[in-house]
Amino acid sequence: MKQWECKEAIAVLGAAARFTEAQILSGFRVGLEIARQNRNLVTGATLGVPYAAAIGAKLGGAVVVGLSPAASREEHIGRYRMPLNYLDVVVYTGMGLEGRNPLNVRSAKGAIFIAGEFGTLSEFSAAWTTGNNVLGVLEGVGGISSYIQEITLRVQTDYGSLVLYDSDPENLVRRVCGEVDRRSGLTDHAEAAGGNGGDVMTIVREYLEGNPTCIKLEAGKL
Repeated sequence: MKQWECKEAIAVLGAAARFTEAQILSGFRVGLEIARQNRNLVTGATLGVPYAAAIGAKLGGAVVVGLSPAASREEHIGRYRMPLNYLDVVVYTGMGLEGRNPLNVRSAKGAIFIAGEFGTLSEFSAAWTTGNNVLGVLEGVGGISSYIQEITLRVQTDYGSLVLYDSDPENLVRRVCGEVDRRSGLTDHAEAAGGNGGDVMTIVREYLEGNPTCIKLEAGKL
């Protein structure tokens, strides 16, 4: 029986309100490389660098999930003036920016930070203290990400997160994804589902076999 693949997601966080052309292109390149590495993307469903990353990831064939600070589609567009295109799924958290930011990093085992200001710094802080995350910081493009290494050198408490620094967008993504794989050690999802998961698949398979017009069930699937 074919086993469905559960892809790890990588979050991209960074400059949303104020950015340079170099920062936007870096975000786009990071998003595209995330897709090339067979990963999906998590963003704050916002503009700027994360938006550029979403464009790159979608063009590369990845699924993009956006975690919105808004409670609804209307608030997302009207109050926050954030985009909905280049997003496959939008989760309306209703938690505002300060409540949504930690969710961005908790939803992914790896995160990449590009430029930004206090919002990006708060996201990095949340990711750092979550622990066991792989955090990539793009250097050489300005913004708060240029100061993260200096900040972490002044911090004594170690929460278990690994921080990687690189000035090349594609290489940073590859390094983050490689370290995520090395640290992952996830239990096989079919095994984690246990007997209940097997029962569900059996029921669905028998239904499809008895209703061939519902959907064509290819050999080996499900």
